[in-house]
Amino acid sequence: MDKIGGIISTLSKEDAALFKQFVQNKKEIEQRKDLQLFELLEVSSGETNTDVLEKIYPGDANIVAYHATRKRLFKTLAQFIHTQTILNDERVEFSSYHSICLHLFKNRQEEIAWHYLKKGLRLANKNNLLDLEISLYQLAIEEGNSEYALDMNEMLVRYEALVHVRHEESQLQIIRQVARHELNQRLRKGVNLDFSAFIQNLNNRFLPNSPSVQSLHVIYSQVCIARSIVLEKKEFYTFEKYIIDAYSKLLHSGVFKKENNAIRIHFLYMIAHTCYRNKKFDLARIYLDNMYQCMLDYKKSDFKKYEYKYALLQAAVYSYTYASDKAIAIIEKLLQEKHIQRSNEQYFNALINLGLNYFYSKNYSRTQRTFRNLQHTDSWFVKIMGQEWVLKKLLLEAINLFELEHTELALEKIKFVEQNFKAYMDRDPHKRALHFIRLFKKIIQDPAIVSTKSFAELVDNTFTFLPHEEEDLQAMTFYAWLKSKMVRRDFYEVLIEVVAAT
Repeated sequence: MDKIGGIISTLSKEDAALFKQFVQNKKEIEQRKDLQLFELLEVSSGETNTDVLEKIYPGDANIVAYHATRKRLFKTLAQFIHTQTILNDERVEFSSYHSICLHLFKNRQEEIAWHYLKKGLRLANKNNLLDLEISLYQLAIEEGNSEYALDMNEMLVRYEALVHVRHEESQLQIIRQVARHELNQRLRKGVNLDFSAFIQNLNNRFLPNSPSVQSLHVIYSQVCIARSIVLEKKEFYTFEKYIIDAYSKLLHSGVFKKENNAIRIHFLYMIAHTCYRNKKFDLARIYLDNMYQCMLDYKKSDFKKYEYKYALLQAAVYSYTYASDKAIAIIEKLLQEKHIQRSNEQYFNALINLGLNYFYSKNYSRTQRTFRNLQHTDSWFVKIMGQEWVLKKLLLEAINLFELEHTELALEKIKFVEQNFKAYMDRDPHKRALHFIRLFKKIIQDPAIVSTKSFAELVDNTFTFLPHEEEDLQAMTFYAWLKSKMVRRDFYEVLIEVVAAT
């Protein structure tokens, strides 16, 4: 993938439009070749540098000018992203107080300097900007002999308290890194974890007897770290009790307020998603309802931030409760709404989920058309969405082609997966994908085999199943398709039965 194209791919449609205005506002160049290059890379689907060069400089392969244009585009992109970061980061405004005060003290404007220094200290404290507050107190102590200064003893006490908090935050950062590493190592070895006891042991090791380990931000951070490992290792079953207990403890402590409502929304989303992956769909709905209510409570920005996530998870719950028609309606509406904030990842997930629900409804042609909207190469998607996402996409495409009776194309797709994802599928927890592919390949090559006793025995001997409550929901989906072929029944009905089995 073109490296500058990779940067461009991270921009939303709104940011891309703003960038073009940003470029056009620069008057120093009449013919903006860098803008032309941006627009080519924005829609590029694997074109080589030679192809792009020919489009920008037709009939004149000016490689020197082309590389100069690339450098100019990179520089302008960097300026634009930096500018947008400043515009969207309130901390930049607050940190400017230190620079202003330092400038005023150097120019002997003590009264004005202390006016803004005191204001900066109040703002830093109010907005939890710890490093800025420490640096402002350092400056205040240095200038403490002024008649306009705060009381020296009070400043020293506050400064020492802030430094202590900063030390604790450094220790908490170490806890986060150690937790991420050790969780990954233990889950890789297949060790079932008591997440609560594991985190408590780390807290006792690095911050013994510190009340800060019970704060909202610390607990939230630790839950997010644990979940990131859970998402990779599919250990949702062991995670559920830990995250629900953590949330309940925080809720009963009364810590959730208007200013941290976004954290509460994300907590509820993570719990709802965990319940969904653990096939507890009624419980997932309860937490989704609570999440939606919190989205409505305070800032509109909170609602907009989580609207897409909420809708996709709501649709996913419908998908596995025999209501794919409702899931389709939600996702179709979501994709039509232009005002809803969404990332590339959310948009691509919406398309995949829509295609899957069309598949549940046996609308294979619409599934195929939906997949065609994923207008990038698989190698591009691997970088943006990850190998697991692309592997699932390719398997769904292959199964859909098989249902459309395009068996040769389905076989080509499976061979492509075998060639490009074998190393990935050789690792846990993805080995069962390789088993599925081998069985699917046999069905493609000899469709009659699927209803034989020997094939049923092969399936039983190939798959190792976990207890139902621990089994991965998405793995169940692929197995259910195989089973539907073996018993000659509707796939969606079989899927619902497999997922609901006790």
